Amino acid sequence: MRTYYFILSLILICAGCTKQNTEISTVLTKEDIMVFDSLFNAWENELFTHSEAYLSASTQAYTQLPAFKELKAMGKKIIPCIIERFEEDSNSFFALPLYNELQDVDSLKSLDKTSEQEKVKEIVRKFRNREREKMWEETNTYKASITDTTFLKTRGEMSYAAIDPLTGQGVNKNYAFNQVVYLKALQRAQKHLSVVKDQLKCDLKSGAEIYISEDLYLFIVNLFEDWNTWLKSGRFEIEKDEQGLYTVSPTNANHPIQSPNNPIEMERSVNYDFDIIHKEKLPENFLGGEVQMQTEKSVYSTNIRYLTVIVNNPTDVPLEFGRDWKVQIQHEGKWIMPKMKKDLCWTDDGLASNETYVRYYFSFPINEFYEVRPGTYRIIKTFFQGNKRFELIAGFEIKG
Repeated sequence: MRTYYFILSLILICAGCTKQNTEISTVLTKEDIMVFDSLFNAWENELFTHSEAYLSASTQAYTQLPAFKELKAMGKKIIPCIIERFEEDSNSFFALPLYNELQDVDSLKSLDKTSEQEKVKEIVRKFRNREREKMWEETNTYKASITDTTFLKTRGEMSYAAIDPLTGQGVNKNYAFNQVVYLKALQRAQKHLSVVKDQLKCDLKSGAEIYISEDLYLFIVNLFEDWNTWLKSGRFEIEKDEQGLYTVSPTNANHPIQSPNNPIEMERSVNYDFDIIHKEKLPENFLGGEVQMQTEKSVYSTNIRYLTVIVNNPTDVPLEFGRDWKVQIQHEGKWIMPKMKKDLCWTDDGLASNETYVRYYFSFPINEFYEVRPGTYRIIKTFFQGNKRFELIAGFEIKG
C-alpha cells in the first residue's frame, strides 16, 4: 500500500555542485567558485598544451603544472566542485591527484585498481553517499526531537520543490529536513480528517491549531482537495494507513487517472504492465533542467505492492516511452535481475503525450512480477525525446 502521494524521497546521484562539503563546514563563496572554475579550466588547457604532461602515463605529471598548485592552495573546500567536474565528464580524471591531495578521509578515496575513469566513478559514488548519510543523520536527529507541540516549518516556503531532491538549480540540500517536517505535519492534519459522503473533510481552520506554519497548512489542505478530486474519479478509494489515519489509494492499478484540469492524452491506453496514476505541471523553478526520474520513497518494506516513480520533464520537448521496464538488485557489487514470479512481457507500442514541462507519476506492480526481498534495488525505463533515446534509472532500498 502506498500511503502518501507527493512524497518525493529518492536521492539520486546527481550532477551539480552543491558548493558545500559535508565533511567540512566551509561553504564556498561565489568568488571562490569563479576562481575555481577559472583555474580548473586553465589547468585543463595547460595539460593539453604541455606535451610532456599530456603524454605521461601517470596522472602525477599533471601536478607539475602551475594551475594545479593554485587549486591546491584553495584548500579542501573545493572538493565538491571537483566532484561536480567528475560527474560532468569522467575524462576529468586528470584531477584525481588534486582530489587525493585535498581529501583527508581515506574511505572517500578510490580503491579501484582498474581505469582512471572507474576511479572517478567510485569517488563520486562514495562522496554522494556520504553526503546523503550525513544529511539524513542530521535530519533523523531532528526528527527524534519532535514532540506533539514542536512548531513545524520547512526551510523555505512549502512546495513540491521544497521536498524534491532535485530542483532546477541542482541538488536540494534541505529536502530531507523538509520531507520530515512535511510528513509530521501531514500526520497531524490527517488526524483531523473525517469521511462525509465519500469525501474527506478536514476540520482545521489554520496551521496554528496543530503547530505548523500557515504555508505548510495551505499546502496540505490543497493536497486533501486533490485527494477528493481523485476520489470523484472513481479510481481511488479511502482507506486507513498503518497508524489508522485516513488516506487514499488506487482502486485499480490497471487504469490511469485523468484529472479534469490535467487530462492525459495518450496515443494508446496503458496496459497492466504499468500505470500512470497522476500528472501535473512542473513548478517554474524546474524549467530548463534535464529529464529526471526518482522513486516516491527511498526505502520500502518487503510487502510493497506498487512502486511509485516520479518523472520530471522540465523541457519543451515531449516525452515518448514504451511499456518496457525492469528492476535490478545489487548482489556482490553487481546489478542482477531478481528472481521472477512470472514473465514480464509487453507489446512493442509507443505512448506519447504532447505536453511539456510536466511531471508524471508511474505505478509499477513490482511485487506481481518479482520476488521482493531486502536489498538495494534500481528500476530502469527507456524514454525518447525526438530522435534521442535514453534510459532513466532510480534507486531504492527494501528492508524487512
